Amino acid sequence: MAELLFREQPYLKSCEAMVVAVHGDAVELDRTVFYPLGGGQAGDIGKMSGRFGTWRVLDTRKGPTGEGVLHILEPGAAPALGSTVELQLDWERRHRLMRLHTALHLLGAVVKAPVTGGRIGEDKAHLDFDVDMSRLVAAELAFAGGDRARFVQSMALLAPSRELRGSERLARARAVIELANALAVLAPTAPALRIDAAAALDDLADGYGGSVARELGTAAAVLRTREAASAGVVPIPAALPLPDLPAVRIKWPEPRSLLAIPDTNGGTRDWFEPDAQLAAGGGAR
Repeated sequence: MAELLFREQPYLKSCEAMVVAVHGDAVELDRTVFYPLGGGQAGDIGKMSGRFGTWRVLDTRKGPTGEGVLHILEPGAAPALGSTVELQLDWERRHRLMRLHTALHLLGAVVKAPVTGGRIGEDKAHLDFDVDMSRLVAAELAFAGGDRARFVQSMALLAPSRELRGSERLARARAVIELANALAVLAPTAPALRIDAAAALDDLADGYGGSVARELGTAAAVLRTREAASAGVVPIPAALPLPDLPAVRIKWPEPRSLLAIPDTNGGTRDWFEPDAQLAAGGGAR
């Protein structure tokens, strides 16, 4: 089984390793800093140098047994079994993939809907969410344009349905909350349907109930205010002291090595301790 150095040392750019298996133009090593294709993220590329030459690593994949890592080399490369080689990552590319991966985690935290898929490429990344965005967009556009008939029709389509399963109902409820907050933000610049929107949110609140109803009720109250200020936006004239919050334990869904988190100095670093993943006072450490 290969030692996956990238799991504990995500900013390691190179390492020495020994060739333990050769499969045509692909080799397995006893250790590596190269992340193999998986989880929607592309495999690493870079260089491999040995006693008899330097070869490009064109891709990295999981080995046939799932315990090793295949380094796909350029045609004609011939590192010998048992020889020592040096690996060098294409770090600029890897770090770009790490930043995109982090961005998708942030996107997943903002969009309150189940994730059904995703992909991280060299220059862009995307997530697929299990939510009918067309209904939300239609309601928002109708509100912004003052189209009362279309708005009422669009909001009616967002009501909970008996056919929805638990996860599907939750996804729609979260999406409706996002829409409610968006309507409250739009209200100052598109005030024509404020009262209609508040009434529609009241109807949806009755259907969903529970905590969803409370959040929809808050947005409806904002829409009914005379000035319809943006929901959640409160001007603060001076900085306020932050409370002394206790440390809380967090769990990342993927290996720590896949995340690049900015520090306060404009750079990035590995914010995770080997034996604990803590967020002190609400911030990652």
